[in-house]
Amino acid sequence: MFYLSIDVANKSLAVSFLYYNKINNINLSHITNNNINNLTNLNNKLQNIIKYYICEVIDLIPNKKVCNTTIIERSKALKEYLNALKLRLQQYINDLEITKIKFLIELQPSFNDKSRTTFNQIIYEFCQESIYNIKIMNASYKNCIYFNKNLIHSNFIKKYSNNYLANKNHTKENFLYFLKSFNLLHIIKNIKKKNYDDIADSFMQIFAYIYLLEKIS
Repeated sequence: MFYLSIDVANKSLAVSFLYYNKINNINLSHITNNNINNLTNLNNKLQNIIKYYICEVIDLIPNKKVCNTTIIERSKALKEYLNALKLRLQQYINDLEITKIKFLIELQPSFNDKSRTTFNQIIYEFCQESIYNIKIMNASYKNCIYFNKNLIHSNFIKKYSNNYLANKNHTKENFLYFLKSFNLLHIIKNIKKKNYDDIADSFMQIFAYIYLLEKIS
C-alpha cells in the first residue's frame, strides 16, 4: 500500500510518501536493543518492505513570520506547492501503476485557526480525486508507536516539561532510530535538523495508522 502523510503547521509542511508491504511487514518488537544484531537481516529484506519516495519539509513563506503574512499570501503559497506535489505524485502514480493512496493528515486543534485553515485547504485539494483515500488522524496515535523499549512515550513525558516537547522528541527519536537501524539516514540529508521532528511526525503517523488502525501486528 502507498501512504501519503502530511504534518501541518502554520508556516511549513512535512511530507512523507512511501510504499509499505503489509505482507512482509516489520514486526516492531524486532527493532530493539536486545537483538540489534538481527537488524542486518531485516535490512536485507527492507527493499521488499518499505520504499520512501518523498521525504521533505517545505517552508511555504520563507524568511517571513506568519504574523507578517496574510491568509491570501499563505493560501497562494500552499496552492502552488500542492499543485507541484500533485504533479510529482501523478508521475509516481503513472510509473508505478498506483490505484490507491492512503492519505493521512492530522486533525488540527480548533484554537489554532491558521493551521486549521491549512488543514481544511489541503483536504479540499485532495478530496476531489478518488485515488486518495483520506484518513483524518488523531495526534495521540503517534504516541503509541515506538521502535525501541527505551523510546516509549512515557519516558519522554517524564523527561520533558510539557506534552508538546515530549511528543515532538518522542517521534523524532523513534524516527532517527528507525533510519539509523536500517541505514536510511540519507533520506533526510536535505532536511534541516530543526525540522527533524516535523518529518518524524509525518513518518510516525503512517506507522501509527498501519499498526493501530489497520491492525497490523
